[in-house]
Amino acid sequence: MDSFAPALPRLGGSALQNSPVIGGAAFGRLQMKPSPPLRILQASAEPIANLGGVGKIVQWVSGELVKHHRVSLAAPDACSSEIPAVLAERLENRITIPAAKWDAASRRQFVQQIKSGNYDLVHFHGGTFSFDSHLPWRSPLHRLGRQPWILSNHYVQSLTAGLFPAKYPRAGKLLKSALAWTSKAYLLARSRQEVFDSDENRGLIGKWFPWAKSKMRTIYHSGLEGSPPGPALAPEVVTIANLGHIAWRKGQPDLLTAFSLVRPKFPRLKLVLAGPLVDEDCTQWMRNEIRRLNLGGAVLLPGGLNDKAAFWPAVDIYVQPSRFEGAPIALMEALWMGKPAIGTRVSGIPEIIEDEMSGLLVESGRPEAMAAAIERLIFEFDTRRRFSEHGPRRIQAQGMTRAQMSRNYAELYDAVLSR
Repeated sequence: MDSFAPALPRLGGSALQNSPVIGGAAFGRLQMKPSPPLRILQASAEPIANLGGVGKIVQWVSGELVKHHRVSLAAPDACSSEIPAVLAERLENRITIPAAKWDAASRRQFVQQIKSGNYDLVHFHGGTFSFDSHLPWRSPLHRLGRQPWILSNHYVQSLTAGLFPAKYPRAGKLLKSALAWTSKAYLLARSRQEVFDSDENRGLIGKWFPWAKSKMRTIYHSGLEGSPPGPALAPEVVTIANLGHIAWRKGQPDLLTAFSLVRPKFPRLKLVLAGPLVDEDCTQWMRNEIRRLNLGGAVLLPGGLNDKAAFWPAVDIYVQPSRFEGAPIALMEALWMGKPAIGTRVSGIPEIIEDEMSGLLVESGRPEAMAAAIERLIFEFDTRRRFSEHGPRRIQAQGMTRAQMSRNYAELYDAVLSR
């Protein structure tokens, strides 16, 4: 794993002392009725011990629910020792489910565990076709009967993304697409609600299933608490950074290319791409490109960060280069921390960054436009300062805080269970 230390040229004690805890234990209380406590199953398609994304959101929601209700967890790593002890010890039951494809045996077992659990509500977390929901004969979602359930859909690319390879026969594409649409339509009819991370993603599903729009709503997921720390800008830009899983869809290859275009003009510039190296193909491409461009001393891949206290104070410009997204939590954190930010015009990113007010927006997949935006912020200190001051206000105005997420889910659960 690459060393992170060289990318922290200005990190001092005062910066760490003034840095707020992000995603800590405190959480706006979910005051939900009826009483006595509800029995709720939180089911995650992804491991919840992941350092970000869906797993972190399930931790946040579950961590608050256990204070007032009887909560169980279903996830690929539900029985893992890596789940935070403060949560694990308060769960009523933990169920391990498949991380990828479901077979008949695992589907039957999970459905039986749901039915025998007598849950008031099952809350699924994943993507549009997680839990193999595009295949009615394989997915557990098609066997839930009258069990009340909702889905938080954390990423929407297209209705056919991942269903077949590009060179798949045309007839096969049409057949699989029709099956996926029919399956999704059935599940929308059976579920109580589908929650999205962004208005943009909700709109995409709404276009494909306009009759089900009344069952769709947006809840921004966030771990931000307390008050933002306030602007802390250095006069010189040294570190460009991104935080997230290293993967093609996250766009770090585009950011690396953009950085290679800017750095010859600014030899002291560093690029930190922090996050789990989950996509081996993308990671290998990045390492090869770093070697080819002779950027070994300027680009760091430190892997996942368990403690971000040392990360944010060192960031001068934050870039979210995603090709598709939900509403990236790391970008919310960047604005909250007063970091001048650049993002792509995809998914929920324009709902976080107000162009020319709290950051800059560029087209996805265009490294030259990203490089121009980076260069502009390097030169324009006053623009960086304006973005730094407006960023936290933007997050608060959009309700992208942990307390607001808590209130939104409390209202949703009340509405679903009283229906």
